Amino acid sequence: MSVSVGFIGAGNINRYHMKNAQSAGLKLVAVADVVESAAEDAKKQYSMAKSYIDYKQMLADKDVQAVIIGTPNKFHAEQAIASLNAGKHVFLEKPMAMNVAEADAIVAAAKKSGKTVQMGMINRFKGAAQTLKKFVESGRCGNIYAAQAAWYRRRGIPGFGG
Repeated sequence: MSVSVGFIGAGNINRYHMKNAQSAGLKLVAVADVVESAAEDAKKQYSMAKSYIDYKQMLADKDVQAVIIGTPNKFHAEQAIASLNAGKHVFLEKPMAMNVAEADAIVAAAKKSGKTVQMGMINRFKGAAQTLKKFVESGRCGNIYAAQAAWYRRRGIPGFGG
């Protein structure tokens, strides 16, 4: 039985999540976005049954078992807590929250609801990272006491995305 998923946000990051959720065999049922045309477009593109302009209306939908939140960072805590309180599992795009108090409130809501919160830290699940983790855990690297990492990417937007 496939999990039925709703999406809070119909922007760029959630379009990737929609594509991947569909590829993973999840049932895409609803999308909510304050920009009605974006919600409608995503609904059509991914053959979802419903679209909403208010994510709280979507959270009341019994057909939605889990939500994927891909909205601006400042909305993450409010939307994650509301989703958990509505009895939905949550996949939350990074960063989790704007501060520690918000993150703690999300964790408390997850514990209270008994639902799962998964952070969108996708690089942790890439093959190279998983291989390195297994190599380190095997003890073959000895006692690691320091590490340095860097990541560079450009999205072609000056001052943003690099």
